[in-house]
Amino acid sequence: IVRGSPVPVVILQDRRAPTDPPFARLLVPVDGSLFSRYAAELAFAYAGAGGAHVSILHVASERHHLKDAEGQLVRELGPLAASHGASMSVRIRLGETPGDVIVDEALGGGDDLLILGTEARLMGRPSLFGQGTAEILERAPCSTAVVLAAVGRRSARQAT
Repeated sequence: IVRGSPVPVVILQDRRAPTDPPFARLLVPVDGSLFSRYAAELAFAYAGAGGAHVSILHVASERHHLKDAEGQLVRELGPLAASHGASMSVRIRLGETPGDVIVDEALGGGDDLLILGTEARLMGRPSLFGQGTAEILERAPCSTAVVLAAVGRRSARQAT
């Protein structure tokens, strides 16, 4: 079903109580992939409709990658956030293991929804997600949405 879907699929792991208010602080790790862009699109759409704030997180493995990363992300994703009327901030962190940094940021940043973008794996494999995504799901301190997308598919916004 997931592989044949004509649009990205979202799977949610909700760690909130049934009486909790709607999500207000969304954390979206991005790595420049189409998959993380799908996650950002979902976050901005939700934030624009519900008044939530989106924090974009990029984990750099080397200091020289930090130089203009924030400006580049604002240039790339700022117009998308604005098109949905969503507020956005950018967090750049240095780390060798992105999964650890993502979990730490979700824990310390007060975020209540983590939105991950990943490629759907074949159903015959041990996990529907890659190992990194599966580990983050297990350790995430907040509710988590995983946006699955197949390679070669473009979002409706990119197609127009």
